[in-house]
Amino acid sequence: MPNRNRIIDIIDLQKSMPRIDIPVAVVLCVVILLILIFCGIALGSIKIPIGELDNILFVQKSSNEAWKTIIWQIRIPRTITAVLVGGSLGVAGLQMQTLFRNPVADSSILGVTAGATWGVALSVLIGTATPATDFASAIGWEFTSVTTFSAILGAALVLFIILLAAQKVRSVGILLIIGLMTSYVLGSSVTLLLAYADPENIQRYISWGFGSFRSPGWRGLFWLAPLLILSSIIATASAKQLNAVLFGEAYANSIGINTRILKTITLASAAICAGAVTAFCGPITFIGIAAPHIARMLTKTSDHFVLIPTTMLVGAIVATLAEIVAQLPGHDSVLPLNAITALIGAPIVIWVLVKYQTSTYSP
Repeated sequence: MPNRNRIIDIIDLQKSMPRIDIPVAVVLCVVILLILIFCGIALGSIKIPIGELDNILFVQKSSNEAWKTIIWQIRIPRTITAVLVGGSLGVAGLQMQTLFRNPVADSSILGVTAGATWGVALSVLIGTATPATDFASAIGWEFTSVTTFSAILGAALVLFIILLAAQKVRSVGILLIIGLMTSYVLGSSVTLLLAYADPENIQRYISWGFGSFRSPGWRGLFWLAPLLILSSIIATASAKQLNAVLFGEAYANSIGINTRILKTITLASAAICAGAVTAFCGPITFIGIAAPHIARMLTKTSDHFVLIPTTMLVGAIVATLAEIVAQLPGHDSVLPLNAITALIGAPIVIWVLVKYQTSTYSP
């Protein structure tokens, strides 16, 4: 049976906090997201009149074909990518925080992000020496496609290791350590590659590491969107089981939930999300940590039936806002996306650490 005092603490804390009506919170998030989507399409380094924007979006005509190309080929796919990536990373972070019972966990702790980064480092820093680059060059892929293919291979390799470990290890704590150690090993190998790589290749690798929602484009979205949607569907379908895990694995097992299967499915879902995002957009940080906690602040609940859709909306809001700020509307310069997500996410993480230091409540 679950710890009775822990259940009472959770219930008492939820009752004591001022509650925002859940429908109101969700509607508020939807409205904010729609406004940001419009801003993401309307704002950029090149100013496009609102009247022209309406014609381009709804009539698909413009007095300036360059504006039409900018809207449909750059800003719209970039904004859609931000919404999908932000929502998926938020839900993946929520899954990891629940499974590992760690308020600062996200999908990157599995090591899959490090695996994708390692794959990119091999293809970019070593260049034509890798089989992935040879294969991609042979079929005429460009640089971005080569890095994506290499990242997918690296993420898939680590995913296989994590899922294999999940079948052998009962403790999620030990599984967390395995993921962290895998990240350290792969990070060390990337450091060695950087030490002996050409300066030009190092610059390309650093640029990729900044993260970008612009990279996938329509062609990348064709592959990225189904993977992220699949990951989110899996998370939504496991909401009831994740609610039970909040009270411990013993309780979940006592009501007939196979926690081993749940653990494997949850890890696979989060890993697919992390690997796909890193492969197509680079390593996007902090959204997976911050979004679930903002959703909890809005809804004042631990119910995953409420948290999952709210976290999706919040993650999409954070990612779209970060993308707009990174574009520096009206200027030719572009800020590193990860710098913006860190500026948004780091204060949330600090708040979480302070909060859980003085509270018995945990995700």
